[in-house]
Amino acid sequence: MKRIIGLCTSSAPQRTSVGPGSIAKRLAHLIVEIYQNQRGVPGYRQMQMILERRYGVRYHLKRVHRLIQILDLCSVCRRKKRIRRKKISAEYLAENILNRSFTAQGPNEKWLTGVTEFKYGMGGKVYLCAILDLYGRNITGFALGQGNHIALVFEAFEQAFQRYPDARPLVHSDRGTQYTSRAF
Repeated sequence: MKRIIGLCTSSAPQRTSVGPGSIAKRLAHLIVEIYQNQRGVPGYRQMQMILERRYGVRYHLKRVHRLIQILDLCSVCRRKKRIRRKKISAEYLAENILNRSFTAQGPNEKWLTGVTEFKYGMGGKVYLCAILDLYGRNITGFALGQGNHIALVFEAFEQAFQRYPDARPLVHSDRGTQYTSRAF
């Protein structure tokens, strides 16, 4: 066989496996595929984690970094969102009467309320406003909505007062914008 190909018969047996450059080519192909699927977001650290977790392939971080540089791929750097809050004047803030006493002697004596954001699907958000009775630790009213606004809070309170019409509770909230507005 070696004579037919033109090799010397005393030469060492050649490997029939893939050459050294093919590993880098396969890795580069995977990196480009991940980069395109993720819309250019992952850098070399995230890229290495994705390679290990999704594809079960382990490569050194420097190798992944070097290939990303050779392929001239740049990750998207996200800026941190600056939260600018307006100082709420003292006339809209109620005094802390509850004073961290989270126990109640009877039902509908003390209620806690707050609004929570839940993310679902591809960028969808839903907001939940719940009212908790401290005596039995049960939800007295709740409302779900697409927006974080005061109508959501009013809907939850309407449901709670329909359920318990004689209730005159002490309401404690997280002092969010809904609870410090003039309408509330």
